[in-house]
Amino acid sequence: MFIISIMGMIPPQQDIDERIFPKIENNPKLSFSELKSDLLVSFSESCSEGAVGMVDIVNSTQIAAKIGNSRLAMYYGVFLNSMGAIIQKHGGKVVKNIGDSVLFYFCKPQSSTEFTRPLECALAMISAHDIINKVLSANHLPPLNYRVSLDHGPIVLARTSTSSCEDIFGPPVNMCAKINSLAKPNAVAIGGDMYQIVKHLNYCFEEVKGYSVGFKYKYPVYFLSHNNANNASLITAAIEKTLTEIGTPALEVVIAGLFNNYKCFLSDCYEHPEYLKQTLHDIYGSSHTAIIKSIISKLEPHAYKKPMYDFIESLRI
Repeated sequence: MFIISIMGMIPPQQDIDERIFPKIENNPKLSFSELKSDLLVSFSESCSEGAVGMVDIVNSTQIAAKIGNSRLAMYYGVFLNSMGAIIQKHGGKVVKNIGDSVLFYFCKPQSSTEFTRPLECALAMISAHDIINKVLSANHLPPLNYRVSLDHGPIVLARTSTSSCEDIFGPPVNMCAKINSLAKPNAVAIGGDMYQIVKHLNYCFEEVKGYSVGFKYKYPVYFLSHNNANNASLITAAIEKTLTEIGTPALEVVIAGLFNNYKCFLSDCYEHPEYLKQTLHDIYGSSHTAIIKSIISKLEPHAYKKPMYDFIESLRI
């Protein structure tokens, strides 16, 4: 995909004509009149700043090769239509489908509360992962994973006489394409400009270390997830439910073991998964692996959050 970055304001249309078309008109291989009337791009200033997002399927080329052409329409259709519906629900606009990805944007918010819209949209996309895969499975199609990226900055909308759809240009478009691969499968990465605007909001941000986008200066990128307090509550609830399913004494015994050995409670297991794992091993021996699998199964729908993903992986080790 070739994306042009427009760093400043678009010059008046007359200036564009004078700078570009005289050079084109002198080329005998081109018809200036046809090119000017049919392909001239017109730019709009109706949305001069906003958030740009991209959601992209992981390893789609290999998956598509196994599916075969006859079923590709349904495979991509389930994904693209699901993403489009989520974008519209949160007030965003779909720009275009680019093969196995969707480019979308949000105009500059009119109030501070609206800054959450692109963030909630991205997280809602990740939350839909299991539902999408259930639909694919019901139609005997393989599961898919995807990444979401967001950034904020100056954008310009454009339209050509040959298309009814708007296109979008600007630095955040380029940056979304660059940082998308940084996100873990089924997770969200945001650029530094977006972070500066939303960092005061109640979300969890984790800076990506050692990454360069190829500029002379470092451009920070962050993983986005819901607040850690919410993650701790989800983990505590999953542990409680799993132990209650075993039997009421199981919950009491594990709570006592955590406190006696580590002076911690269930809510502390979020920051110390090793305490939980060792306590379960001490009490249940080799059977503790089945308990851990049950806890993980309850947390996997939230694994798009990097802190939750890390917790799950620490239990698996």
